[in-house]
Amino acid sequence: MPRITIPVAREHVAVGRKRVDKGVVRVRKSTQQRTQDIDIPLSREEVEVERVRMHRVCDAPTPARREGDVLVVPVFEEIVTVHRQWVLKEEIRVRTRTVKTRHRERVVVRDEQAQVEREPARKR
Repeated sequence: MPRITIPVAREHVAVGRKRVDKGVVRVRKSTQQRTQDIDIPLSREEVEVERVRMHRVCDAPTPARREGDVLVVPVFEEIVTVHRQWVLKEEIRVRTRTVKTRHRERVVVRDEQAQVEREPARKR
């Protein structure tokens, strides 16, 4: 029987990583200031108090009441006589009203912008 030689081969693979410079990116940020006028509506409530003398005899005290946009708060005084009677001494009228004004002011606001520059990698 003839002898046959069979060659045997072996392959070897080496895997690795290598850093490759692909380019440079520069980012520049700049800030600009500008003056901006603001105009906003403001509101506030003012209270007006009016005292109205009444001096009227009543059977019993009455609670506060509303008459439109006016809150009427009765103020009583009890006077002791041969018989007791309620005398409406005064009413306090409290009116609420809304006053609208405008507020103007100059304010400084900032606005940032970024510029991006790309440079290709240098050939070696």
